[in-house]
Amino acid sequence: MKVRDIYITCENGLEAVTPLAVQGVSEMMACFPKYEKMYPVSNLKNWQSDNALAIRNGQTFLEPYESVRWYIERAKLQAKLDNRYERGQICLNTLMNDLANDPYRQKIPQLSILLVKHDLYARQSDNTLLNYALGMGSENGFCVVSTARFLDENGYLKQEEFKTVLMHEFGHVIGLTPSNRRNSEENLGTHCLDESCIMQQRANGDFRDVTRMRLAMKQNDSAPICDDCIEAGNKYFEHDLARTITLQNLNRLNYGR
Repeated sequence: MKVRDIYITCENGLEAVTPLAVQGVSEMMACFPKYEKMYPVSNLKNWQSDNALAIRNGQTFLEPYESVRWYIERAKLQAKLDNRYERGQICLNTLMNDLANDPYRQKIPQLSILLVKHDLYARQSDNTLLNYALGMGSENGFCVVSTARFLDENGYLKQEEFKTVLMHEFGHVIGLTPSNRRNSEENLGTHCLDESCIMQQRANGDFRDVTRMRLAMKQNDSAPICDDCIEAGNKYFEHDLARTITLQNLNRLNYGR
């Protein structure tokens, strides 16, 4: 049975990068063979619905939640208010808040990934602004990842480093580091303490060592995450499956009345 789709979308211009996201998600889901086929991955690229544009008074407007472009423009607007857009940045908080309120998430069971080419910044709980953010994941929902800080001096994407961070953020989505779990720390969210696991935190944003470790483990057919993260992920998927079955049974009962 299918529990949820995993949707990958991107900002315009990143269509060639989305297959890397598919690979990264597939590597993570391979750690959970019991549930892997229940969460098919769909590459929607630079998604927009048929209702993405509206014309009012002779002007064209982006309809809310109907395109990736709408999300990006909203994050740009907030960045201008925060005086960050001149630095080429857009607001991660705005993206995360809008994704959380997306009505499509209520209609279609899904986990989602949004790839952006703009550099990101975030506002912390004390109202200070982070200089930058590589991405962010929300458990049981979605994540956003930027390619901006993974470009080399020639503008080419450092693919494996980018994939490592994407896998890390997707790990948050599937509940690998819930609060109060063992072998973890609070450091810009809950992260793993195992130095051989990609769910560890690199406060300086340097994932080169983590990427080298991940690739070495992949060559040895080892998982990119530790046993504690695998245990947490299995608990997440078990709960998600049980919830889906319960909802399906309720729908059958209601339909039968």
